[in-house]
Amino acid sequence: MPQLNNNADSFLDLLLASRLVSQDVVNSFRNNGSIDAGKVAAALIQQKLLSPWQVKVLESGESGPFFLASYLLLDQIAAGPLSGWF
Repeated sequence: MPQLNNNADSFLDLLLASRLVSQDVVNSFRNNGSIDAGKVAAALIQQKLLSPWQVKVLESGESGPFFLASYLLLDQIAAGPLSGWF
């Protein structure tokens, strides 16, 4: 399970800014009442709406970038000097 802080509102704000999910998806979690950011992330991974890498980026406080032109980035495939390549 992702190691996110319990501030679900901040996570949902980042998620919305990332454009990875629709406003309706974010609203469904907000309307759920008392939620935990880690549980939200785990549910989105389970529903295949987010990849574990995308959650890791959101966890770092960044809202992306998750798009390269019209392509959705699901994972980073390189590490080290070429780590910017996807």
